[in-house]
Amino acid sequence: MHDERDTRGERGSALVIALMVTVLLFVLGAALLATSDTETLIAANDQWSEGAFQAADAAVQVAVDQLDVDNTTAVVSETTIGDVFVFKSGGRDDSSPQPPELMGTAPAAGYTVAQSTGYNNEGYSFAVYRISGTGTGPRNTEREVEVEVVIGPIQ
Repeated sequence: MHDERDTRGERGSALVIALMVTVLLFVLGAALLATSDTETLIAANDQWSEGAFQAADAAVQVAVDQLDVDNTTAVVSETTIGDVFVFKSGGRDDSSPQPPELMGTAPAAGYTVAQSTGYNNEGYSFAVYRISGTGTGPRNTEREVEVEVVIGPIQ
């Protein structure tokens, strides 16, 4: 025998439970989509920032390659890499490319090939330069690299 009184209160409860589970799954799916979008933007920003850093490092490397004991005007003009990143010598606040900054001289013992004098315990004089490079990329990413370069011996 079936008691009708027991089932009257349960009519439609399966539908309500199914709707609640559907809403819960929808909210969970929407949260996962939002998290996925956020993670994608974080990864893109990291990639652009790393690219800007590499561009700034390229500016420093080009300036170091141009540096000579007799030439202190190694200026790296704005150069584009792959239509996305740009590098130049100088800091991010400089409106135009800047040459290396002579910080002074430093003595050091060692050899010199150019003067063929062999090892010198008294030391030679080396020029110390500060070189800055700035790299920029998409979405206003900007990185700056600054190094000190010792070059010489100088006269």
